[in-house]
Amino acid sequence: MLRFFRAGPPSPALPLTLGLLAGLYAVLVSASPGPGLEPDSMSYVGAAESLVRHGTLRVPWTYWSEADSSSPLSDFPPGFSVAIAVPLAAGIPPVQAARWVMVLGFAAAVGVLSALVADAGSPAAAVLGVGLVLATPAVVGANTIVLSEPLFLAVLALTLRQMVRAPERAWRYGTLAGLGALVRYAGVALIGAAALWAFAQPGDRRARLRRAAAAGLPGIALQALWVVRTDLEGGDTPHTSFDFYGGLWHTVRGGLGTVCGWLVPGVPAGAARNAVALVIAVLLVVLWRSAVRSRDTAAPPPPSAPPRSRRLLAALGLVAACYAGVLVYSRLMVGADIEFDARILTPLFVLAAAGVAAAVGACWRSWTRMGRLVTGVLVAGWLALALRADAAAIGAQREEGYGYETPDWQASDFAGWLRSEQGGGRYQLFTNDPAAVYFLTGRPARVLPEALDSQTVRAFAHVMRARHGALLGFESYFDPVAPPDSLAARLGLREAIRFDYGVAWIPADSAQRRP
Repeated sequence: MLRFFRAGPPSPALPLTLGLLAGLYAVLVSASPGPGLEPDSMSYVGAAESLVRHGTLRVPWTYWSEADSSSPLSDFPPGFSVAIAVPLAAGIPPVQAARWVMVLGFAAAVGVLSALVADAGSPAAAVLGVGLVLATPAVVGANTIVLSEPLFLAVLALTLRQMVRAPERAWRYGTLAGLGALVRYAGVALIGAAALWAFAQPGDRRARLRRAAAAGLPGIALQALWVVRTDLEGGDTPHTSFDFYGGLWHTVRGGLGTVCGWLVPGVPAGAARNAVALVIAVLLVVLWRSAVRSRDTAAPPPPSAPPRSRRLLAALGLVAACYAGVLVYSRLMVGADIEFDARILTPLFVLAAAGVAAAVGACWRSWTRMGRLVTGVLVAGWLALALRADAAAIGAQREEGYGYETPDWQASDFAGWLRSEQGGGRYQLFTNDPAAVYFLTGRPARVLPEALDSQTVRAFAHVMRARHGALLGFESYFDPVAPPDSLAARLGLREAIRFDYGVAWIPADSAQRRP
């Protein structure tokens, strides 16, 4: 029984069991009517379908003036789409293929992280860490919508495992870091963290530089290949267009609010929540500092190596710092619309949960009974708040669904009209939200023009006539474009059908009548 509270290599059964538990959890939270679908989901799933059918990564939308109705995948890296293509090629429907990739990715992430925490803290700490991760509301959200986060967490966990257990094998964790950057662009943080970790290992300066190069070059090479591929196919080349965007403090304030919502989940924003969050944040810093100063409770590591808990905490902190740095850089130089919301901060919350569990495991035996009691009360209180918030979010999704997969969309008369050969099937589609078109019909669509000046309207009218187009306007916008109703009025289109979230307009001389 005491071994459950001692650090050391865990039994393989424990990480496997916890990973399977996490996978089952992901299956349950993403069950029907989920997983949810949003515009990013279109790019992931659409590119996977394109890869299986045509051998190339293309997304089911393009700009209104383009000849081809699809365009090269570039807004997102290819990793998630390539992974979805594997079960998709085996005959699993596209959205369910994405769901199973997410489930397996999350199970792998939790299993690997639990093994690291058990080794650095104790098996009990691993169980605590898994509980904290599974209860985190942002993690629940990332598993209920078709997004790349669960797969990214798996690659992140595998990278950490190699960093902690084989720090001298720089090419191993460098290659994994490069793969992480092919799942999410923010994953370039893993490349930087891998290079810094390799450089920080013992040795003379030349040896450190060689290790840093071995860790960084695989990721740089993979990103370079992706950039070249995208450029050759005519897509918007990633990592090559930069500007400076102000207003960082506003985004940081939003991010701090997100962090407060994580530290005190399910509590409305306000001064009281912020004060409690500040106290918890200070306690976490104190816990981290105590764990770094603590001694391992298992057999000591070799003299040249730091204690297990210290090494894991250092790796977690380095990856978290690099990830936060990439987020700040992206907000300043890549896009003013980047928000530090729960989705983008999910990896930080997972890293923090693993760090808290490892730190508690490292400090537990040295604490007094009162210290253990206070820690237990705080953890139990946080879990109670988090689980309440999770239950509310999952219940709402069960009842109402999320995004384009809800019955309000899929079972609507509008969806039936779009799919029918007598309705939308007769037309090529132009819209402000191609994701809605794709998830209702499986067809590509072209995005409307941005401006309403006379020259653009005339050119757009010519394209609409030449392609026998219908104009679809939805409440949701994929990109900033001209108002669909204004375009329809200027082109003399007539309304064909309407539902709660959108309208379809067709040429006035069309024989198809409004139902």
